[in-house]
Amino acid sequence: MARPSLRSDSSQGVGTSSGRKKKEKKKPTIAQKTTRKTAPRKPAPKSPKSARPRVKYTAADVRRMKKELEDLIEETEAEKDKNNMLVEEQTKELFELKRTEETQKEEDFDAGLKFLTEEAKECKKRMEIDKQSKKCEATTCLQKYLDQSRGLSAHFQSRFEALEADGGPAQSYKKCELCNAQWSQIGDSVPRILDCGHTMCDKCTQKFVIPGGRVRCPFDKKKSYGQGTIPKNYTLLNIQ
Repeated sequence: MARPSLRSDSSQGVGTSSGRKKKEKKKPTIAQKTTRKTAPRKPAPKSPKSARPRVKYTAADVRRMKKELEDLIEETEAEKDKNNMLVEEQTKELFELKRTEETQKEEDFDAGLKFLTEEAKECKKRMEIDKQSKKCEATTCLQKYLDQSRGLSAHFQSRFEALEADGGPAQSYKKCELCNAQWSQIGDSVPRILDCGHTMCDKCTQKFVIPGGRVRCPFDKKKSYGQGTIPKNYTLLNIQ
C-alpha cells in the first residue's frame, strides 16, 4: 500500500497552525457589540375572535324599524321647522327692538334740540328785558338829574330876582347858595365843602345823595365823599 505524501497533507492544511487560523472566527469588539442592532420581537399571535351569531330579522321587525325611522325623520323635520320659526321670531323681535331704539334716539335728539332752542329764546328774552331795564334805569336817572337841574335853575332864578330886589348880593358868602340859609356851627346849616371845592349846607347835601352813599355836586356834577363824612368849611365859619 502506497504512503501518502507530505505535500498533499500540507496542501489540505490538516494538523498545521495555518489551517487552524483560517478556521477560527474573529471575535467582535465591545464597540461592535454595543452598536449591533437587535432584531424586533414579533408579537404573539392573537387568538381568533369567536364569530358573533347572526341576527335574523323578520318582516314585522323590518316594518317596525322602518316605521320608527319615518317617525324619527318626521320629528326631526318638525323640530327643524320649530327652530326656524323661533329664529324668525327672534330676528323680528331684534329688528323691532333696534327700530325702537333708533326712534327713541331720534325723539331724544329732537327733545334736546327743542329744549336748547327754547333755552336760547329765553336767554335772548332775558337779555332784552335786562337791556330794557337798564335803559329804563338810565332814563329814570337822567330824568331825575334833569328835574334837579330844573329845580336848581328855578331856585337860582328866584334867588337872583330876590337879590336884585334887595339891591345886590351883599354878604352872599355867609349864606348857602342853594337854600340861602345862614351858616352855623351846628345843625343843618353847617357848611360842607365837597371834593370839587363847592360849599353847601348839610341839609342841601342830603338832597344830592346818589346810589352808593356819595354826593353829586349840583354845580359841576362831580362826586365826592359819602354822606356824613363831608368835612366842614371852617374858612367860611371863621370869616367875620
